[in-house]
Amino acid sequence: MMDSGANVTFSSDEVTLQLLDRWNPFLGIEIGHTRQEVTKGGRSAEVFPPLSERLSTEDLIKGYTICGARALRLNDSIGSIEAGKSADFMVLDEDLFSMDPYRIHNVVPRAVVMRGKCVKGDLG
Repeated sequence: MMDSGANVTFSSDEVTLQLLDRWNPFLGIEIGHTRQEVTKGGRSAEVFPPLSERLSTEDLIKGYTICGARALRLNDSIGSIEAGKSADFMVLDEDLFSMDPYRIHNVVPRAVVMRGKCVKGDLG
């Protein structure tokens, strides 16, 4: 679908509080990139076939951000960091593009900024 130019978005379809950890977008990024279930052994878990369907971290991040905003027809105001858009972003202590992909699910933002105000953590 991505190769065709389709607007592909990602999120969790889990709705129960018993599986609250499944709502974590970092978990979704890791599983989409590795095609292996974290809770079934991560690196040693069976790969969801076909292996060729592993997605890049970049495509997964776009699917959670700008592509989601585009699907909602809000990409003129959210989904990317640009002048004139809402200042909604996270500050991470790790680089998702260079870190061990089997650790992505453990990432915790140092700060979360919504509409320009730090709502969690600190920017210091």
